[in-house]
Amino acid sequence: MYACFRATFCLLSLSIGIGRSESATPRTADVAVYLKSDGIGSTAVVANMMRELGDLMLTAGFRIEWGDWKKPGVSLESADLAVVVLRGTCSAASPVDPTDQSRNVQVLASTAVADHKILPFSWIDCTALSQFLGPSVAHESTPRRDYVYGRAMARLLGHELYHILARTVEHTQAGVAKERFTIADLLADHFQYEGEALFRLHSAQSADSVLEPVIPRTHMDPGLDSEPETHKRSVRN
Repeated sequence: MYACFRATFCLLSLSIGIGRSESATPRTADVAVYLKSDGIGSTAVVANMMRELGDLMLTAGFRIEWGDWKKPGVSLESADLAVVVLRGTCSAASPVDPTDQSRNVQVLASTAVADHKILPFSWIDCTALSQFLGPSVAHESTPRRDYVYGRAMARLLGHELYHILARTVEHTQAGVAKERFTIADLLADHFQYEGEALFRLHSAQSADSVLEPVIPRTHMDPGLDSEPETHKRSVRN
């Protein structure tokens, strides 16, 4: 099993040349994502997660297609597919105990691994995420909390999709594909894939499918000030 996240700040950013097709329209690869919820969640939070993940993946040349896990339309053997389980209550309004120190050790998200091979099955622990982010967003309005919480979920899922699509257990030194996240990473206005992650994602695709990053729309949301706090990501075989 995979997991996420303790922070190390690294300013190293690897840049690479991204090939462009002759067409004026960027070429993208479709990724089918099927959601399954173990608990009750906020419709607004999930909607924000879906929108933000779509924007994040477009920057790497992937287009998300959301599906019903009960009615899969794509073979589970497809490389460009992920089944994602949302564990716990995915809501920014979930009760948080500020004295609970477990927020520093719990796993936020994970992807299955068998015989050193990445499997397209991931989960996000919304209860752990609420505990992790709660004190930092408690003073915000409900719409703002829903947006920030959903965006944090998108970044966690973006990390897991990196492993699935790049077909690697390796991490990068910076960006969404790095091994360890901080609260500041999850709350930052801008947090995307860096060059090394893009290289691995593109290299894993077929030679005749050149992907291009797409510049997503921007959101006019004020940033949140927070002290960097840490959360550990471990690797389990």
